[in-house]
Amino acid sequence: MKSSLSKKKVICTIISHTPYSKNKNGELVGLGSTVEEIDHLSTLFSEIYHFAPIYKIKPPLSYVKHQKSNIKVIPMMPVGGDKVYNKLKHIVFFPLHILRLRPVLKKTEMIHFRAPTGFGVLFLPWVYLFWGKKIWVKYAGSWSSNSVPITYKFQRWILLH
Repeated sequence: MKSSLSKKKVICTIISHTPYSKNKNGELVGLGSTVEEIDHLSTLFSEIYHFAPIYKIKPPLSYVKHQKSNIKVIPMMPVGGDKVYNKLKHIVFFPLHILRLRPVLKKTEMIHFRAPTGFGVLFLPWVYLFWGKKIWVKYAGSWSSNSVPITYKFQRWILLH
C-alpha cells in the first residue's frame, strides 16, 4: 500500500549535518547510513533537497553515492566544532544558510530536520516562528542523558515544548 504522500507531488527539504565530500571521480558521496535512509525516503516524495555540509576531505569508505535521481544536495558551509570560535560561526553563517535555503523552501511542502546539530540551535526557533507548513524532526540524540552539550539540551527542550 502506498503512502498518501506519494499520491501527489510533494517536495521535502531535509536539513542535517550529515557530511558529504567528493570522491576521486568528483561525485558527491555522503555518510552511508544517512544516504541510504534518504534514498529510501525519496520513494515518498517527488523531490528531496538535502541541505548538508560538503567537506574538502578524502571520503572514508563508509561514504556512498545517492542511488535515486530525485535527490539534490544543497551545500551548507561546514561550521561548528569543539572550540567556541567555531561554534560562533553558526551565528555568522546562519543568514547565508537561510538565503541558500529560501528558494528551495518556497517550493517545499515539508521540512525533515535531523537533530541535534549546531545549526539547529538557530534553525529550530526560526522554523517555529516563520515556517507555516509541515515539519518532521528526527532527534537522534539522547533524550535522557544530561552529559550532552548545552546546544543539544536546548534543542531537546525546544522539541519537548
